[in-house]
Amino acid sequence: MRVVLVNWARVWEGAAHGGGANGYMQGLALALVARGHRVSTVSSGNLHVGGPGPRAPLRLWRYRAWRGVDSYEFVNSPVLSPSLHQFREPLGEVSAPELEAAFDGLLAELAPDVVHFQNLEGFSIGCAAAARRRAVVVCSLHNYHTICPQVYLMQGHRRPCSDYENGHACARCIATPKPAVWVERTLRVDREEEGPREPGPPPPPLLRVRIGRGLGRLKRAWRAAPPGPAAHLTPLTNSVEAEPPSARPPNPYAERRDAMVNMLSGCDAVLAVSEFVRRRFVATGVDEGVIRTMHIGSRASEFPRARPEQRAVGPARLLFLGYNNYYKGLPMLADALELLPDATLRRLSLSAHVVGAAAARARFRGLRGRLGGLTIREGYTFGDIPGLAAGHDAGLVTSVWWDNGPQTVFEFFGCGLPVIGADIGGIPDFVRDGVNGLLFRANDREALAALLRRITVEPGLLAALREGVTKPKSMEFHGEEMEHLYRQLAAARESRRTAAEPRGAQEPAGSVP
Repeated sequence: MRVVLVNWARVWEGAAHGGGANGYMQGLALALVARGHRVSTVSSGNLHVGGPGPRAPLRLWRYRAWRGVDSYEFVNSPVLSPSLHQFREPLGEVSAPELEAAFDGLLAELAPDVVHFQNLEGFSIGCAAAARRRAVVVCSLHNYHTICPQVYLMQGHRRPCSDYENGHACARCIATPKPAVWVERTLRVDREEEGPREPGPPPPPLLRVRIGRGLGRLKRAWRAAPPGPAAHLTPLTNSVEAEPPSARPPNPYAERRDAMVNMLSGCDAVLAVSEFVRRRFVATGVDEGVIRTMHIGSRASEFPRARPEQRAVGPARLLFLGYNNYYKGLPMLADALELLPDATLRRLSLSAHVVGAAAARARFRGLRGRLGGLTIREGYTFGDIPGLAAGHDAGLVTSVWWDNGPQTVFEFFGCGLPVIGADIGGIPDFVRDGVNGLLFRANDREALAALLRRITVEPGLLAALREGVTKPKSMEFHGEEMEHLYRQLAAARESRRTAAEPRGAQEPAGSVP
């Protein structure tokens, strides 16, 4: 089969640029190539080149094949990615005729059987419509971008959003520059008209610095912003309720959401990465007949299982991996630890490898010397994970939002570590309380503190949970699973096409065959 995978980030960058969704797309692309399929990837919206002045024309860069995967990128896209850069102009993600025409032209050349959107960031609804005219269209819900233009369903990146007020809550949600400002900040590098011929080095330093400075300023603003009313401290549940009706007239954000819901309902299949995500999108209006829960595979299944160290005494050693941002829950973890007495803290050791380590060190400064051990280091690569997991007793996934399906859970399981996780979003799909981990009420500092106290007074608990840990679904198995789905959908599309074709003229009655 010919499969086109669509995401805003480039396939060879994996999770390093584009997070878990791009890491997944990379793994899926390689799994499909290994099964003999022709795979292409298309990215858009995160690179603008040219000179000062009017926006440079849209370009299509064709990269040399990467590990058997053909790669294309739309440069100077009118729709920016990641979606935070497009936030101030929501209707740009509904219709972008220039991009849609170019995308349709590329699909005409590639002639795919399936177009599988991992994200619509950097593209538009019209691109999905162009794909539907030519192939089976599948959309995976790795995040909430289609119903939340800033992705996280967290108002002000602090409070869960359960009422978007016909788009008016979106309009006041976060402060971010207009798309043109983002382009101006990053448009400082020119290249030859043909573009690069192969993936490889990152953007030149000047481009990287300017992007970094812009994002850095925005992140500092988020961290410095007051958290708002105490509602942001309210514990969360996984209940899903329809949003209350609003008397306010729909604004452009509401128009965007309605169009996105209609687009999803028109796909051949919409894949929710967890059961909560499926229920949440159905409650928002996505056709229940096209959406299904399908857990993704993970290359973490290939990790060697870490052997537990034999220790008679010592603190429970906990590991946190990911980003130091509010919704991943590292600040909440610090709050919970501060509720514990020193005698309990001495029986806990924490290692955190995070993007944003400097801010994390500042937040945990008051716990240094009180914990049985504290290590905070900047970042890691996917290949580092088995080494980081070695010598630890459990992984921490303390999300304070409806985390769709955090791949950190798979990475811990791949290394044989049980997970201490929030009972929110997709986490309970994989972490079974008392079997392969422990769950606590999400965004509840007292509940997490009580659970941490428990593991210090039940010394055999984490070792017993380790025995219940099994490997996550492999990408090899998932590739076979996706191939079966693609073929099933392609056959159904062909049946519909055949049924819609006009039949030939009927034979006259009594004619001789």
